[in-house]
Order: sequence, then C-alpha cells, then structure tokens
Amino acid sequence: MRDTLRDLPRFAEQSAAYAAGYRTIGDAVTGDEHWVNWAYVADSDIFDSMRPESLVYNTRVPGHTVLEAAMYMLAPGSRFTDIPALFQSPLTQFHVHNNICFAQTSDPLQKVFAGLTDSNGNCPSGTTLAGNVPMLHVWIVKNPCGPFAALSGIAAGQVPPGETPNCDTAHAGVL
Repeated sequence: MRDTLRDLPRFAEQSAAYAAGYRTIGDAVTGDEHWVNWAYVADSDIFDSMRPESLVYNTRVPGHTVLEAAMYMLAPGSRFTDIPALFQSPLTQFHVHNNICFAQTSDPLQKVFAGLTDSNGNCPSGTTLAGNVPMLHVWIVKNPCGPFAALSGIAAGQVPPGETPNCDTAHAGVL
C-alpha cells in the first residue's frame, strides 16, 4: 500500500502511462478504465509498485480522468491457492475474470475488451480469454469499500469459491 501510494502518481497523466507501455482495454464506459501493460502481465513479477500490471482511472467526469488504483496480477497460470501468505488477509480480496474476452488491435501493445464468454465458456471467434489469474486492486484514493476493494458492477470479476465480495468500511477512509 505504502509503495503504491508513493510510486503510482507518476502515472497520473494517461500520456505517462502510454509512454510506459500501458494501453486502455476500452472499458471507460464503466466509469473505471483499466490501462494494462501486457508485458508486465506476462512476467512473473508481482506486487511491484514501479511496474503494476494495470492502472485504473476514474472516467466518470467527461474529459477529466483521475488515477485511482493499481491492479496487481499474479503470474500467468496462478490460482487462488497461489496467493502469497503475506497477502492473505481479511482486508484483501483477490478476484479473477474468468469470462472476459479480448481482441488484439493494430497496436501490438494493446488488447481491448471484446465481450464475454458464451454459456460454454468460449470467447467469440478472433478473441481470446483474459488471463484468469488472481488480481488485487490497491486504491490510492479513498474507496467506500476499503483500500483493497474489488470493483463492483459491470465485469466486477469473481472472488474465491465460498466468498462474497468484501466491503471493508472500517478501513474505507484509510490512505
């Protein structure tokens, strides 16, 4: 948390994120736009505040984006059982996206949201399933459900079996 608060503001401007290899996945209409660095997603580094896999921008005010969180992803192929013990806490809740499909764009550094899987878990032709690995948001702005809250609403993701999404109101004002 401390390192994310210190290091993430260098990406406050989306132009800085772009220069560092991040690209939007095209989900700004949800109000929370994810910019992903796919090279960081593919590596085995986790919880590196200098190289978060994804940046989350608030896009609710037209023409004014605000950097609000980093999203850290475990290494490709990881499962909920691979979450390091240090990060297993009632305060943190990892989630996955096991139903989001992406399409490649003409920019080799960009993939964009292309829909959801069908009832059989398949993506539409020409698209691929998102990396179904555990991920964790770390908010640098106050979040009503705490500093490690998952997103809610559209494409919120899935939490570990047997869990319900956390809303840590006791720590909602902590930064």
